[in-house]
Amino acid sequence: MSDSSNIIPNLVSFCAFDGIPPQKEGEDPIVFWYYPKETPINDQLNMVGLYLTFLGYTRDFRSSKDCEYFITDKTVCCFAHLGAQLWIAATFSVTDKMTPQIYVQQLNIFKSIFGIIFPPPSRDPETNLLEKNSDFADTFMDLLHIFAQRPTLKRLKPSLELWNACEEALAISKYSMPNIRSASFIYKDRLVHTSMHPNDALAFYVAFRSNVQRLFCFKPEFEQDTFQWLTGLVKMQSQTHFFMPPVTIYEGLVLPAIVRYNELVVFIALLMPKEMTKESLKPLEDSLKELLPNICKLCKKTIDTEQRDNVIAYRNDGTVEITSPMTPTSGIIADDKATDHLVELIGKNESDFSRFVAHIENDRWLFMEKDGPSTTIIDEKQPTLPDAVSNAITYIRLNNLS
Repeated sequence: MSDSSNIIPNLVSFCAFDGIPPQKEGEDPIVFWYYPKETPINDQLNMVGLYLTFLGYTRDFRSSKDCEYFITDKTVCCFAHLGAQLWIAATFSVTDKMTPQIYVQQLNIFKSIFGIIFPPPSRDPETNLLEKNSDFADTFMDLLHIFAQRPTLKRLKPSLELWNACEEALAISKYSMPNIRSASFIYKDRLVHTSMHPNDALAFYVAFRSNVQRLFCFKPEFEQDTFQWLTGLVKMQSQTHFFMPPVTIYEGLVLPAIVRYNELVVFIALLMPKEMTKESLKPLEDSLKELLPNICKLCKKTIDTEQRDNVIAYRNDGTVEITSPMTPTSGIIADDKATDHLVELIGKNESDFSRFVAHIENDRWLFMEKDGPSTTIIDEKQPTLPDAVSNAITYIRLNNLS
């Protein structure tokens, strides 16, 4: 594995530690794993001691919710609880401290993927000590690559024709393999259709983009116009490997069947059967080989026929993002960092529902709406404020952005 500092240059440190402070004077906190690996042990202990002190201090003020992050002059440090008081902390060097939630989301994605791969942490009932997993070191180093990915999933513009094609593919696939529980279709890094829990779809996607070894230990060379297994019946150098590591998602323990056709990747969750063999997957392969090329064509058609108008829209529900046009070339929404600033700013409003309008220049207006955990931003051209508000509300309703 390459040095993660070359891939995530702003990751200062990462550690896994026991969230229960030392019970006796002179005892050190328990550090399970620390990155960078060459950090002196005393520095590791001092930093984890600081984390424990800070977490305990903040609980005195708000016991209902643990601290998610704190900010210093040059860093953002985020915390996540994996279960049984096993905690992780990631510290990032930042020049812009306006969007700490992006780093919190990244750590939560790390937590989700860890939860998919490993069973929940547990403690020895006699000693109350965490049972250390022997795979921590290798897996944590591998998972650090998650921090190089954006912690949301962009969605392809909705299309009824495409929705029908994906639903048909799911129905036919379930007929050939009844233990299919759910699936997600992703084309060119954009969510096309999903019957999975959104957090699971996002976790699978980020794990795929990060090449997490536990799920993608085989990496077949990309072949144009060819159906390929990424997990399942993976073909490598004229050999077929049967590889489906059990994972735990929102729906329970499943086997991940992951396939690719050109730029289309499909994540399929299979309920655990009594027995799974190479032959068990052949009916599914035969069905998908026939159906995926058409879905791929429809995805390309959806992108190629997109209409552009005077409205640039953005929607974020915390897991999935959608923009219209799908790749804005101008305006605030074309800049991910500026958009993140606005989402963070709107999210700080304590109301469940609120709207804001900003006059940017001449006839340009920025309409912003918070609806529970979701944020909608519309950059539009209108002559007056009432016109801007009316047009934005109509646009949200007609495009199912509410």
